[in-house]
Amino acid sequence: MRRVDIFDTTLRDGEQAIAEGEGSLSKVDKFTIASLLADARFDVIEAGFPKSSGGDFEAVKYISQNIGTAEIAALCRATDKDDDIKRAYDAVKYSANPRVHTFIAVSPIHMERKLRMTPQQVYESTIKAVKLVKRLLCEKGTVEFSGEDSFRAERDFLVKIYSAAIQSGADVINVPDTVGYAQPEEVFAMFRYLMQKTKGAERVKWSFHGHNDLGNATANSLAAIRAGAHQIEGCINGIGERAGNTALEEIIANMKTRPDYYDEYTQINTRKIGYISRQVSRLTGMVVQPNKAVVGGNAFAHSAGIHQDGVIKHKATYEIMKPEDWGWTGESMQITKHSGRKAYRKILEDMGYKVSDEEVNAVYAVGNPLADKVKKLTPLDLAVILEDEVRKVPEIIRLSYARATGGTIPRRTASVKIVKNGLSIRKVASGDGPIDALYNAINSALGIEVELGTYRIRTIGEGKEVQGEITTTIRDNGNRFGGRGVSTDIIEASAKAYIRAVNKMLYQREKGK
Repeated sequence: MRRVDIFDTTLRDGEQAIAEGEGSLSKVDKFTIASLLADARFDVIEAGFPKSSGGDFEAVKYISQNIGTAEIAALCRATDKDDDIKRAYDAVKYSANPRVHTFIAVSPIHMERKLRMTPQQVYESTIKAVKLVKRLLCEKGTVEFSGEDSFRAERDFLVKIYSAAIQSGADVINVPDTVGYAQPEEVFAMFRYLMQKTKGAERVKWSFHGHNDLGNATANSLAAIRAGAHQIEGCINGIGERAGNTALEEIIANMKTRPDYYDEYTQINTRKIGYISRQVSRLTGMVVQPNKAVVGGNAFAHSAGIHQDGVIKHKATYEIMKPEDWGWTGESMQITKHSGRKAYRKILEDMGYKVSDEEVNAVYAVGNPLADKVKKLTPLDLAVILEDEVRKVPEIIRLSYARATGGTIPRRTASVKIVKNGLSIRKVASGDGPIDALYNAINSALGIEVELGTYRIRTIGEGKEVQGEITTTIRDNGNRFGGRGVSTDIIEASAKAYIRAVNKMLYQREKGK
């Protein structure tokens, strides 16, 4: 099998499309992402465009000084001004494996309208730039050359430009689809043509850099691989200019999942991909769509009853990849209105419950209409429904009333009336917020100390009929107890949920005596 290098440009092309209002990545942010990429064995990390700003220069320099496994690349223009190229070299020269990536536009519209240069001037600038990079690196690094907007360029001119770049010292020739214009068949044909016609083609690595303006980035990159490309460039999560770059996780997944189709492989540790994706999303502020391939929140989730039944019987029925191989951490069984009883049973049994058919049916009878209103249920929801609605324990305590204050004052107060064994107990307590004060008052009334686990609020219904649903858990001597409360008043719902959880705890304590 032939190895394909993965060139990550998340820190350069990806950063150019950070969500509005988030600003650019700091040096620390860039180093964090670069470290994760290096740990996952990405071959090349394009750390930035040093000439663009002082901050970018310092970030590339810092990454070059502190990451020694992957090749660290810096981008620069192939201009008549030497300082652009030298700036890139000065930032990346500290790397054990430095790479300078220089580029110039080669399509007629770019040369004429943007560069205002003739094809001959572009040709001469290419030779000069590549030779300068080669001289600066002194054979201790890699020279990469890109002809910007190659897929709208004339083929014969591309052959001329790339032949000159190779003869001048380029080690990698990148053929970018800068505006996402190409179709897969065109990419395949272009690589075959260039690799056959370009002088010295056999001496270099051929690379593809795709954009997703027409939604073809992944297909185009895979076509390049099939045509013989040695390197694919792109970004984590497919971020990048406009519609984004090739999503590298998709390229890696295709090669790993379809070895019957691809004779190529990568050295990437795929188990790191999920975590890297989440960190890139967090640091860039660019949220990953739930249905995004490989790294989306729903990528390995199943909500339809037919799918859940198949996965329970044999995972390969609906999972062509193992979630754990991609660092996925979500719940594979998603309980929605489409889910069936087998999924309910599977989730409850995975949580340690032994349930009868009657109990599963009872939980489903409550859960299905609830899922229709709130969209999705969690395993905790099913556990609480089982305990609250199906396996009810004797009511040791009962809530008579609960009140709590809000506002902007630092401490809130709450008062409750609890009935226990026929006796009414009133208590007032304070807390950091109205719910904290409420739960402190209940604890005080009962003379107990309870560790709060989770507290989740969710709405049920719409408009004037909307209700607040509170699900809460408490912990006691290693045991966890959950409760659910629903009301149009959030304080009342919170008190009901907590009282139900505490009731279970007290019942368990009495049983243990």
